[in-house]
Amino acid sequence: MKKSLQFHQRTFDFLGREPNVIIERETSLQAFEAFAQLPLPEAVREWLMMKDYASLIELNDDHVLPIDTFVFKPNPLFGDDLRWQTPYCTDSPFGFWGHDAKHFLTDDLLLFVTENQGVCYWAIDLYHSPDPPVWTKWSDTEARWLPCAASFSEFIFARIWDSQAMSGEWTLHTSIQPLSFAELGYLETNFTLLLTDRSHPHFLQCFRFERNDQQILIRREKRVYQPESDEVYLRAASANSLEELVQAVWRLSDLSKTFNDGKHTDAVETILRRLQQP
Repeated sequence: MKKSLQFHQRTFDFLGREPNVIIERETSLQAFEAFAQLPLPEAVREWLMMKDYASLIELNDDHVLPIDTFVFKPNPLFGDDLRWQTPYCTDSPFGFWGHDAKHFLTDDLLLFVTENQGVCYWAIDLYHSPDPPVWTKWSDTEARWLPCAASFSEFIFARIWDSQAMSGEWTLHTSIQPLSFAELGYLETNFTLLLTDRSHPHFLQCFRFERNDQQILIRREKRVYQPESDEVYLRAASANSLEELVQAVWRLSDLSKTFNDGKHTDAVETILRRLQQP
């Protein structure tokens, strides 16, 4: 029997695959810890040992901590004597995501993900838990860090879950007026509420519901000079399952109206037309 992961087994169960641990990466982790002069939290270490730790969470080509660029550099005077080797970031002198390599340590946080155009960051609290909370902020130097996820393992799970919820043949996407507490309560009664977090500094809160192969992702946002709104994704594994899912939420807020924007595939449009029939 294969040993379960301590922090990220839920993520790999959701993916339906076995974790692929790269034992050789332990050297890079040790080099990073020596370079930063800080130990990595256990949940972060466990994730970084995965072969595809970066590609699994690179939504929209975001940049993830390049752990393999950290190595031990031999001292030419002492050859392979490990006692005299020094940690080194091979990104230098070009820096880490366009910055000096020390940039990833800021405000007692470890910068773990940078948005693909550098407009915002996600960082890990290094001091308080084996599975630490995650923070997010805009890259503006005046911006403050905002709570993103209660734990690093939830942050990883949410990014992968969201990626699936927003893709696939049987997916609907729309924006609506914010769901009321009663409507959110209806969803929680009829689906499983997996977790809530902030996800991104742009959003106020994100809700994730699921039932069998059906997913509902709701991202509440507030744009400047505009009222709050909910960005909604509905996803299922088949046409029949998507139709069942849409029927279950059809009367919430103004979903039935906003689905009529003609931006869906022909197969999904057929489902919507069928539901609109009296």
